[in-house]
Amino acid sequence: MKPPTKGSAENLPLDARCESCLYSFAGLPTKGNCPECGITYGFEYLYRRGSLAKETCAKCRYPLKGLALRGNCPECGETYRFDAPKRERPAAGWGGVWRWFSDRLPRFDFKIALVLLILATAIFLGITGWIAFRKIYKKVVLGPQGVFITWPSASYR
Repeated sequence: MKPPTKGSAENLPLDARCESCLYSFAGLPTKGNCPECGITYGFEYLYRRGSLAKETCAKCRYPLKGLALRGNCPECGETYRFDAPKRERPAAGWGGVWRWFSDRLPRFDFKIALVLLILATAIFLGITGWIAFRKIYKKVVLGPQGVFITWPSASYR
């Protein structure tokens, strides 16, 4: 049996590794379970997640290292672009969504922190202002048109 090469169609490339235990997938079939931890893997999944080198063709796994940034695979003719922006869906959970946005928007973390700080300040000042208002003016009536203050001097009784 000959050893697998980086572009062989029936086996994974030599640089493929399991994401959880880092077991080498060299020589294993393109789909199956990791012998070390049992996680299910597939070539397309590993390629999308970045566990395989991006210098390999997504269709036939032919090594594209050293070729132009854009072009067609010499083996199968598939179009590739190394300079294209990554378009991935956010990973599950809020951490993945946060990471997805912060990778695409510069200074996203600062913008969100600033908005949250302004919101917290507005809530704090609103609550403390209402408490202070209620202590100063004992008789505050909340009517359908808004807040009415009943002044003792305005009473006609």
